[in-house]
Amino acid sequence: GFTYVIFGAILLFGLDVRLAGWYGVMVAVFAAVFGIASLIGGDGGTAYLWLIWAFLWGWMFVEYVLPVKTPPKLFPIMLVIGGIISAFVPGILVLLDKWAAIWS
Repeated sequence: GFTYVIFGAILLFGLDVRLAGWYGVMVAVFAAVFGIASLIGGDGGTAYLWLIWAFLWGWMFVEYVLPVKTPPKLFPIMLVIGGIISAFVPGILVLLDKWAAIWS
């Protein structure tokens, strides 16, 4: 929910898009902590999801804040791939009752 507030404020009030990058780094840190905690707790499936999300949110920081030149379509492609491997595929595996078996 708060992500929509951030992006809505950026678009509505014409704020600097770097705000989204700084928000992304904060989310990436939290996601990495939860991913590592899940690994330590033995929940590989949840760790997998958290760490993918940590990478994607962290890349938002790279894309919007750091003065790094990346290919223009790299970030959208990464988001699509991230969505497929962290939502679509796990969702199908859950529906097929195979998700837990992968991580046990």
